[in-house]
Amino acid sequence: MPLLKPKALFPEHVIADPAADFRTARRIERYRVSDAAVYIPAGFIWQYFPLSAVTRASRARRRVESETSMTGWSDEYPAIAVFFGERKHYLEMDKDGPTDTLLALLNAAAGV
Repeated sequence: MPLLKPKALFPEHVIADPAADFRTARRIERYRVSDAAVYIPAGFIWQYFPLSAVTRASRARRRVESETSMTGWSDEYPAIAVFFGERKHYLEMDKDGPTDTLLALLNAAAGV
């Protein structure tokens, strides 16, 4: 349950009652997904974007590199690039299974 009302990631894309919609959301890794929106944790609040605003989504990779190690290391993790017309936002994921689930849900909402 959020302490404060969830805020829109993009002010031009809002839903009617995000607090009530958040209560119906299910968890996919660190995100919450409802029939109307995807909620992203942001400290003590949650940000959201409506599924109706998504134009497409695609698989991406994020790279984590060491900045303090003498030998250096890097790791790659799955991510999802979500497109809102010309805008793009990355959802960082930890595992491939939930990534595929969320990617399929976003593309279904976009009609792709």
